[in-house]
Amino acid sequence: GIASARFLLGKCSSVLLSESNDLSEAYKSEIESLQKKGLKTEFGKNSDEFINEADLVIISPGISPNTEIVKKLSSLNKQIISDIELARYFI
Repeated sequence: GIASARFLLGKCSSVLLSESNDLSEAYKSEIESLQKKGLKTEFGKNSDEFINEADLVIISPGISPNTEIVKKLSSLNKQIISDIELARYFI
């Protein structure tokens, strides 16, 4: 998620990073740096606010399509791609 967010900053009008896990201390300084560049973040949840604001959702290939968040995104007709597919948009 962080690598995709870093890549998209400056290429998109708005970049959101939503992570159901809490922010790890190992990534805290990198996240703070990206926030200064305009990244909007939330950790420990996937809120309706972020879900509703998203036009395109990039998920790790390891996330099952059977998870609640993916089912919710699909039911809202959000476009979902993997971080690997993201590169295709910019080649």
